[in-house]
Amino acid sequence: MIFSMSYSIDLRKKVIEFVETKGSAAEAAQLFNISERTIYNWLKKKKVNGSLEDKPPLRPWRKLSPEALIKCVKEHSDWTLSEFAHHFNSIPSTICEAFKRLKITRKKRHFATKNGMKKNEKFFWQK
Repeated sequence: MIFSMSYSIDLRKKVIEFVETKGSAAEAAQLFNISERTIYNWLKKKKVNGSLEDKPPLRPWRKLSPEALIKCVKEHSDWTLSEFAHHFNSIPSTICEAFKRLKITRKKRHFATKNGMKKNEKFFWQK
């Protein structure tokens, strides 16, 4: 996993001040050893927001009660992710992540499939 560090507000202010008073974004990029794209992003952020600060990080997905989810899975084992999401007023990806954390695997094969495995049939590994 790659983590990126954000530049300090002081550096951002110095770079923007340099660009607005003395030079170009290309000169600032060489002088401060940052990319031109970053400078243009900061200029745009200052123009739109009036500030150079980053947005606060987004909250992680909404926590579900594990007990309620497990109980619901036991009662409604044939539901899809969308149906669970609707029941918990959430989105399917949130339910999927909760299932992963609880080590609940999804149903991979429908019981009524023509080629599904049969209970009484012996397979080569059962000999």
